[in-house]
Amino acid sequence: MVLGKLTRGLVAFAALALLAGLVTTSPATAKVKWTCTHFTPKTSGFWKFTTIPWEARLKQLTNGEVQSNCKAVGIIAPGFKGFDAVMEGLADAQHTTTLYIVNKHPVNGFFANHPAGIPAEGYFLWYYLKGGGHDLLTAFHRESLGLQTWGQGYAAQEMWMSHSPVTKLEHLKNKKFRTVGVWANIVNDYFGGNATATPGSEIYVMLERKALDIAEWSGPFENLNKGLFGIAKYVVTPGYHWPGGFLHYSVKKEAWDGLSKDLQGKVMAASKLANFDSYIEWHWADLDAMQKILKKDNVWARLTQDTMDAMSQATKDWAYEKAAEMSKKGDHWMKNVSDSYYAFFKKWNEGAIWKPPLIAGHFK
Repeated sequence: MVLGKLTRGLVAFAALALLAGLVTTSPATAKVKWTCTHFTPKTSGFWKFTTIPWEARLKQLTNGEVQSNCKAVGIIAPGFKGFDAVMEGLADAQHTTTLYIVNKHPVNGFFANHPAGIPAEGYFLWYYLKGGGHDLLTAFHRESLGLQTWGQGYAAQEMWMSHSPVTKLEHLKNKKFRTVGVWANIVNDYFGGNATATPGSEIYVMLERKALDIAEWSGPFENLNKGLFGIAKYVVTPGYHWPGGFLHYSVKKEAWDGLSKDLQGKVMAASKLANFDSYIEWHWADLDAMQKILKKDNVWARLTQDTMDAMSQATKDWAYEKAAEMSKKGDHWMKNVSDSYYAFFKKWNEGAIWKPPLIAGHFK
């Protein structure tokens, strides 16, 4: 039963954490050291709560035999170019998000989490399910990009910073909206918006100058960290386009295949444990940040349930439209991943009614 699986998973996490804390052997000289490009500066929560735990757990659980040395955005490559940097040999690894390569193939959006999709708690279940997100991502990136990619680091649920209130979909029409990935396509194609993929380093200036009407970047901690509450009057919640999901780490598949099976297992164990670290650290930071944010003079606007339902339906429709287009060309990845994701989403919506309610939209 599901509860039994969840309990066993939590026990395994606890045992792994205990084991990690009991490792006392002297660190070995690194056999493998991946120089990695990142998409933010080191002051960002995306670094503090994803990269730092990952690199620490990797070194710890491999006893120093495999290490990662990430470099801040711009040192090796721009934030949107992490995957290209690895494929072109500029970096051994990258730590960004598959949302940045939806232009290479739309299925990449699912591996971060689909807009208006499964709540983060449920998404993790789908991702680690046998035959789910992790397995599909592994197979797809090895085939299409020559990379070994996995979910690395929780990316917290977001909110929108806006110069005007947004509660309904018509409020998005003609608005200059900073966003990326699949949601950018939905904003433009379904809701009449004007999405732009502004780099993270430029969001503050663009929003301050009102070159953007609305911006999504992250949640409470990171938006406070960037100073966005001081330049946008309205805070639009919930950040339903992004219910929370994963960032990603990649190396060339040859680099991965060169590791022993033992080391591969330890790397994946470190990855899972670091994802747990990341999940709780982001939530702690966001809750602490909210104590400061609620003392500010911002006006809070909330999306209606009808709006969220329409977003959920639009994103599902978009996925299957793309799947049909690509299947005609003999590419069935979008169809296969969409089927897997939405079968689990249906199961989540129907079967999680015993849990405290989480925000979730409805679709046919």
